[in-house]
Amino acid sequence: MNLIRKSELSRAEQIRQRRTQTSTPSEPKTPARPRPVTQTRTRAENPTPRRTSATPTRRQAAATPSRTRPVVARGGYGAPIVQQARTKARRQLYYNISATGVEVRLPSLPIIRPDWRMLSGALAVALFVAIMLIWNAPSFQVGLIQVEGLQRVTADELNAVLGLQGMSVLDLDVNELNQKLAVAFPELTNVRVNVSLPAQVTLSVTERQPILTWVYGDKTLWVDGNGIIIPARGEISDIPVVIATDAPPILLESEAAVEGAQLEVLPAAFEEALLNNWGRQVDPQVLLTALKLRNVMPEGAELAYSQRHGLGWEEATGTFVYIGHSLDEIDLKLVEAQAILQELANQGHTPTVVSVETVHAPYYRMEQ
Repeated sequence: MNLIRKSELSRAEQIRQRRTQTSTPSEPKTPARPRPVTQTRTRAENPTPRRTSATPTRRQAAATPSRTRPVVARGGYGAPIVQQARTKARRQLYYNISATGVEVRLPSLPIIRPDWRMLSGALAVALFVAIMLIWNAPSFQVGLIQVEGLQRVTADELNAVLGLQGMSVLDLDVNELNQKLAVAFPELTNVRVNVSLPAQVTLSVTERQPILTWVYGDKTLWVDGNGIIIPARGEISDIPVVIATDAPPILLESEAAVEGAQLEVLPAAFEEALLNNWGRQVDPQVLLTALKLRNVMPEGAELAYSQRHGLGWEEATGTFVYIGHSLDEIDLKLVEAQAILQELANQGHTPTVVSVETVHAPYYRMEQ
């Protein structure tokens, strides 16, 4: 019976009973309280697997990335709650120091696997480098511009004012170029800018034709058929000349338009255009009256203008005759002016100003 009970006890319990018996021999032996039998496995039943050539070593196991499954929320959209980062595989290198077999492990290097992100990044960098090379390449820098349709203005004057030489063709702003041409060269109209690669800029323009010369002080201006004031560049003949004491009267609308354009360009470079009223429009009534008066004024006289007295002419003797700002009652005014001049000539006087602006109240002045 004892043998059966001993076989039922585990090995650890048997050893514990022996120690108790040897330490207290005088005490009566009491049977040990049986403990529940637990099924144990011996080494024969659960043998330890031997390492074979197929079993991975520690080095190989460290290089093999572990796979983790993402936690999925049931009943939801199925998206992972926690996405554990995968450890990137690293390449471990070992260096033999001597023939004794001592090895030193070098810093591990990550194994790079090209993908579409790396490809797109490389393409973006290559594109940026190509754009910068083209932007600064000498072959894409503008030289002298070619102009078609010029008559009095020269291409050198355009190149000197616009300053496009040496600029990259990619920096060229066509709208800004048209605005500069409109302010600095108001005699050019129907401007068309053609830009072609690598760096060719061609202008196609039409020049305005002046029909009137306006001289006041030391300035000479031309006026075309639409009343636009343009600079007197080049030479032209057979057009009437107005000898004026003041600048030509300007329409307020054209003045506001030109000044608004001035704000978009460099004011210092186009100061001359602003001071000389280039690009502004003369009052159409004054322009029409001047052209008609030329046909009825005495032969050999020159057209004259004063902001106070209006239009008139200058006699060969230096007398200025003014008829006002319109041709109303022009026949009667011509008769009165000739009568006043004849009477003063008979008396031996040469007036400086004769005004018949008001038919019923003409007057003359002997001093300026």
